[in-house]
Amino acid sequence: MNDFRTWSEHHNTDPAMLDVMITCLLAWRNGQALPPYFGRDRLATAYDAQRQIGWGCFLEGSIAKSWLPVQAAYLLSQGSKKTAEKWASGLIRQLWKVAFKMWQHRNTWQHDESNPENRRQHLELDQQMESAFGQGTASVLKEHQHLFLMTLADRKQLPLSEKAAWLEFVQLAQRRYRAHIGRQHETRRRFRAWARSGLPNQSPTTSSDSITKRKRSNSRSILSRTLRRQEDLHPPLGSASVPPIPAQSSATHRKRKRPPD
Repeated sequence: MNDFRTWSEHHNTDPAMLDVMITCLLAWRNGQALPPYFGRDRLATAYDAQRQIGWGCFLEGSIAKSWLPVQAAYLLSQGSKKTAEKWASGLIRQLWKVAFKMWQHRNTWQHDESNPENRRQHLELDQQMESAFGQGTASVLKEHQHLFLMTLADRKQLPLSEKAAWLEFVQLAQRRYRAHIGRQHETRRRFRAWARSGLPNQSPTTSSDSITKRKRSNSRSILSRTLRRQEDLHPPLGSASVPPIPAQSSATHRKRKRPPD
């Protein structure tokens, strides 16, 4: 604000109006309530008009027209030949310079390494990068392993924005790897379920009992077939069958003579 005050005094700005402007700008920058202004003169009218527009807009060059009559009356009282319109155009350019310097100061402080907030963010990101490097390439797919080509020490020397961007890419790659592993497990589970779908759904006890029963049944069948085969080869005594009587042919029947009468 020192440059703004210097310019305003050099260009014959009304001292009372200048005090109101600087006081309101400082209160707006610090987030404080605007001080009240009591009066019925032109300065009070200009103050109320600018408060409705906003002091942030005032810093960007949107000034109330009510300031011009106040400045014109002051220039007339000083016998100056300058006009209030020319003074207002110079005031707007000076306000732009003030706004740019304020932005430059905030931007420099925001990215300065000495900023405590920046140091805290650096420490948090460094810890997250150490955890990511601890998991290493085993936590990502093959096409994402290039993220770990740079060493951890070199990664820690990067700015905050690049650290945050690298961690975001690594976390995305790790999520894709976990999703890939999950799909593989689901595929194996479905294949095992399909392979078991043709088998009877029995408990282990029932299944073992069925196997035992089948073994016993097979053993009895084998024993029965063995006994029948032995009976065919060695029939028991007294059970020999009578051999069949051979049938006489028709030629033998014709040779038989008829007995005499």
